[in-house]
Amino acid sequence: MYDCLVTLVLAAQVAQSSDPAVYVDELIGVTRDGEKCSLVADCLEKVWAGVDIDYDGASGPLDFTENGEPGIGTYDILEYGPELAQTVLEQQQAGL
Repeated sequence: MYDCLVTLVLAAQVAQSSDPAVYVDELIGVTRDGEKCSLVADCLEKVWAGVDIDYDGASGPLDFTENGEPGIGTYDILEYGPELAQTVLEQQQAGL
């Protein structure tokens, strides 16, 4: 949910509009092919400076496809021990 909201805010800032019909065209662009940023304040500074950004969210890289869907997924490989104690063995990313 966090990354969804931040992506919308960044797209609205790039479009300089709060109208969804206007900023929808910027959603894909703020998630790929630009200068990497992950903190909202840093991303906003770059946008306000006219820099093309590539937002990598709290969940990892998003890289929206042409259809506006996340193109990369981040997942954990877990191991469960006694009493269902969870250990993260590895984190991986997979492109769609």
